[in-house]
Amino acid sequence: MIRLWPLTFVFIAATALSQQSEHPALMLLDKNEENVLTSGGPVSLYATCGQCHDTDYITHNSYHVSAGLDEMAPPGHLSGERAWDISSGPFGRWDPLTYRLLTAKSEAELDLGTADWIRLFGSRHVGGGPAEISREGKPLEELQAGDDLDPETHVLNPNTGLPEKWDWQGSGSVEMNCFLCHLPNPDNSERIRELKAGRFRWAATATLARTGLVKRSESGWEWDREGFDEDGVCELPIRDPKSGNCGICHALVHYGQEPLDYKHDLDMRATETEGQVYSPQRISGSNMNLAGKDTLSCPWDIHAERLYQCTNCHYSVNNPAFSADKQVNKPGYPSFDSSRENTGDYLERPSHNFAKGSSASILLADSLDGSMRLCESCHDAEKTHTWHPNMKRHLRALACEACHIPRIHAPARSQVDWTVLTPEGQARIEYRGVKGSVDETSSLVTGWQPVLLAREKADRWLSLYPHNIISSWYWVAGDPERPVRLQELKLAFFLEGAYHPDIVSALDENGDRVLSRSELALDTPEKTEAVKKRLEAVGIHAPRIKGEMQPYSIHHNVVSFPWATRRCKDCHSRESRISQPLRLAAYVPGGVVPETIVRTNARMNGELRKTPDGGLEYRPASGDPQVYILGHDRSVWLDGIGLLAILGALAGVVVHGGLRLYIYRQRKKVK
Repeated sequence: MIRLWPLTFVFIAATALSQQSEHPALMLLDKNEENVLTSGGPVSLYATCGQCHDTDYITHNSYHVSAGLDEMAPPGHLSGERAWDISSGPFGRWDPLTYRLLTAKSEAELDLGTADWIRLFGSRHVGGGPAEISREGKPLEELQAGDDLDPETHVLNPNTGLPEKWDWQGSGSVEMNCFLCHLPNPDNSERIRELKAGRFRWAATATLARTGLVKRSESGWEWDREGFDEDGVCELPIRDPKSGNCGICHALVHYGQEPLDYKHDLDMRATETEGQVYSPQRISGSNMNLAGKDTLSCPWDIHAERLYQCTNCHYSVNNPAFSADKQVNKPGYPSFDSSRENTGDYLERPSHNFAKGSSASILLADSLDGSMRLCESCHDAEKTHTWHPNMKRHLRALACEACHIPRIHAPARSQVDWTVLTPEGQARIEYRGVKGSVDETSSLVTGWQPVLLAREKADRWLSLYPHNIISSWYWVAGDPERPVRLQELKLAFFLEGAYHPDIVSALDENGDRVLSRSELALDTPEKTEAVKKRLEAVGIHAPRIKGEMQPYSIHHNVVSFPWATRRCKDCHSRESRISQPLRLAAYVPGGVVPETIVRTNARMNGELRKTPDGGLEYRPASGDPQVYILGHDRSVWLDGIGLLAILGALAGVVVHGGLRLYIYRQRKKVK
């Protein structure tokens, strides 16, 4: 018999390849819709892509572009109480990991203006939105810098700490960069270089540096005519975004054959905050110095091993190929949805609001929460988990990730301390899952176990999900309180490029006049008071330390059997996995206990405990009515009812047996 399955596979593969459509050749246009070969100017993606696509619709339907600008309070409200909580997106929201806060128009002192926001954070922003439009809806390139301090027309000189006027006409603004996501190998390093240099309008052009169409010269960027045909048209490998494109801003994504190298970079935020790595490679094949490396034969993520891309779950919400899967607010009886988007209309106006889940830390575009494919969309757990006792109850109480992400094998942040500054003028940062410095390749990576916190699913049922918790401390001042500006911290800590003598005297424990890493900690009242006096000396009124805890959801690094949690005793025992504490901090700056941030959907109702070595740990709440763990939790009422039930059963047995014995003896007397 001839085996047909190889031929079938070849036929399916050939059919799939034949159905892949190549993007047509492009004429690259500048902002005036003139060929860049003629004008020599920077490419405009709005003009270029706008030849076929509705770029205005795309930019106004993308939360990656808006970055929360459309969800901010009216101008001036940023100076109100809890100023850093009113915006859910990265533009305007206080973030202790980066320690910069957008300055409101009503504030008298400049911390972070719009231009500096682009230079600092544009590496993780696709462009458009606040990088192109002011908070009042005006194009940034039309703004003129006046005499009054305006955070949209001024920047802070890093050397003098004084505000300077920003020339928007000279720098240009940043358009949404389509190349960043739709090219297989965009040059992000050159793009970032242009952003940091303040040459905003050239950022998209720099992204093409690896294509051979443009090259850097002494005067800037020059278009290479050899990359174009005689009509001034070029071919670019435009395609649907792949996981590698998403990884530029989100996490470490690795699909190469070479061993994976861990990268410590806040620009890859999910890796830095959650230890997430998206790669099909076996963990044992990486270059990392992992504990028990030889036994880690599972891939970094099972979905990456199956070659799933991010867009398989995080697709465009109006993509007709996926809309048939979405039955939210739709009747269940039609077998075909004729109202879904026409393919031609979708290609012209593809929404760049991507389907998403509900995260504990990224509270952006909340209206799209739960719109993505969940585990249940592809997996029927009731058919694969038949071995599980009381399976339906477990599937309600536990998210799939709770068992299928039992351990993270890459370091992640645990503590960020801005109450002190390192010699580089940065916070002291501690990592979990690594012994030694995270920057040293020889440091042993031990991995760590995520803490399980309860969050509501789309069906409003409370379920346990794996999380990391990062604790942060920083100085605040004023009324309403605001984080002390970074330049003021540097003035307090440094003098002519070295630590101020008063700081050295207060923190130097061994008397060698050199501050080691372990000495950079406000772990005594005397140290705290000394730094407070230095802040007051540079003009800060009533400085005080504030601490906060931010939970970060973990949804990747998924493993399958046999690496997933499977044993009953892992949860149903005295040392339950569900109640295991997570170490938050190696020390507590100023003795200030951190608070849970206001905007999070994770339930942080556990207990904070100080450890014997002066650190801090978080122990999840035990005995929650909706998360009661048999074999671990204790409830006086439930235990009392159970005891009464047992005593009642025993009493019933005694009474029943006694009556039978009595009747037996009575019958014997009658005989």
